[in-house]
Amino acid sequence: MTTLVQIPALGCNGQLYAEISPLLPADLDPDVIIPVADRMAGCVEHVLKYAPHQFILLGTSFGGRVAMELALFAPSRVKGLIIIGAGPGPVADQPSGLARSARIRGGEFENVLTEMGDIISHLPGPRGISTMNAFLEMSRSMGPENMAMQSDALAYREDLWPRMANIECPGIMAQVPQDS
Repeated sequence: MTTLVQIPALGCNGQLYAEISPLLPADLDPDVIIPVADRMAGCVEHVLKYAPHQFILLGTSFGGRVAMELALFAPSRVKGLIIIGAGPGPVADQPSGLARSARIRGGEFENVLTEMGDIISHLPGPRGISTMNAFLEMSRSMGPENMAMQSDALAYREDLWPRMANIECPGIMAQVPQDS
C-alpha cells in the first residue's frame, strides 16, 4: 500500500479532502499532514517528521507549495507529486502577506477569514455558501496563530523556478478553474 500525503491549503485541514479520499484507489492510503511553521523549510521538516519513508504527495495552494519544496528537499522519499492551485514562483507581494499575518495575530482573525472566504468560495456559484462555511470551520479549528505562521511561510517563500527541473518524481500541476 502506498501512502498519499495530503497537505491542505492555508488555514485548512483534512476536511478539504473529505469528498475525494473515499474515491481514491484501494491501494492508496490517504494521510493528511498539516504543516505549521513560519518558513517553508520548517513546514517541510514538519511533514517529513510525520510522513512514511516513501509516499506520494498531494498539495493544495499553500500545501502545494510545501509539496514542491518537499519534493526538492527529499527526492528519495517522494514518489509522485500532485499540485493543485500553487506555483513555484516567488512571493508577489511580501508586505501584503506579512500584513495578513499581523492582522491575524492582532485580533482581526475573523475579518481576515471572511475576506479570504469571499475570494476562494466563489459565492455566486452553486457551492459558494457551503465552500465558505467549510473554509471558515476549518480555519477556526486551525486557530489564529497556526494560520498566521502558515501565512508567514507563504510570505517568505522563494522562487523555485530555477530548481523545478530538479524534481525527480512524476508530477501533475493543476490550476483550479475560476468558474467552478
